[in-house]
Amino acid sequence: MNDYGSLLSRISKELNIHRGNNELEPEWMARVVYSAIGQLALASLFDVQEDNAPISITHFKRRIENLFNSYLSMYPEMKSTFSISADELSDEMYDIFVKTGCIYHSPNRITSSAFKVGANRDTQFFRGAPLNKSLFRSGLGAYLPVSDGKGHDPISSVYGVSLESLSEQWRSLSRAITWSSTTFSSKVEYLRTEPPFSRGYFKDTPDKSGKISLLRTGLPGSYIYFFYRYVDGKTATSQIPAWLVDNYEYRRISNCCLYSMGSLPPSCYHIDGEIVCLRLQYLFPPAEQNMLRLYSWPKSYVSPFSGFNRILSKPVFLAIKAEYEKIGYQFVEE
Repeated sequence: MNDYGSLLSRISKELNIHRGNNELEPEWMARVVYSAIGQLALASLFDVQEDNAPISITHFKRRIENLFNSYLSMYPEMKSTFSISADELSDEMYDIFVKTGCIYHSPNRITSSAFKVGANRDTQFFRGAPLNKSLFRSGLGAYLPVSDGKGHDPISSVYGVSLESLSEQWRSLSRAITWSSTTFSSKVEYLRTEPPFSRGYFKDTPDKSGKISLLRTGLPGSYIYFFYRYVDGKTATSQIPAWLVDNYEYRRISNCCLYSMGSLPPSCYHIDGEIVCLRLQYLFPPAEQNMLRLYSWPKSYVSPFSGFNRILSKPVFLAIKAEYEKIGYQFVEE
């Protein structure tokens, strides 16, 4: 292998990307390349183009694709690790940056977000940092150690993570319900409230416990969601506004619902030196899930990228874990 003057080692030192004690070298190399591409892609938002044309989505994605192809050309042994195409990687990175607010998108142009920093425990999280600021990377996310996180905004405020606990959110949702009776003309699916959740989050039969749960009807992409409860042989329902459920926001309600029933499974993790392997047993709501995507590497580089199995730097994981535990999510060390 040509190491090009220990290029990857120098990048890993600059970005503080340590190799796990039991991690194979190609897996570590892939993480270094993934983070390096993400950092350079964000830098491309400040490119000066001919005629001072604004930076477009095409320009941004093309930079990712060119960088990816260049790294694979330099390190062909990584081709077996990256079972994805260049455009699949650019789509994934763009999606993460947009959904975490790292990129502002307006017609015909994209720009870097305004600078913001939040802190939790002994770690600072950065968004929209200036190019001349040296930062560490966990996945695509920027961070630095700090001796005292006090005096900073919480990381939840930077990435839109809920400030309310799951129990508080569920009480608010439950109090707003007005029950009625609804007749459905298309297929109805009911939230699965007991494991295993690997068979899907919805099932064909209702729960008859009398507890408040969720159902949905319609077709994928246009589901209509309802609260429901089964009492005295009858099903009472209450339609949920679209803004509370569209774009996978229903997972905020389903997480709260399962938590209220005591059946929300914990996330499992394994510490391997300076990295942490995280395995979700139930996906977080979009804001929490997207922040996790930003600050982690995929366990495997295949499309579609898994949201369930991720790798994080140890200090970032501990900070996110502490933040999410405040909300009510549980983590169990394997």
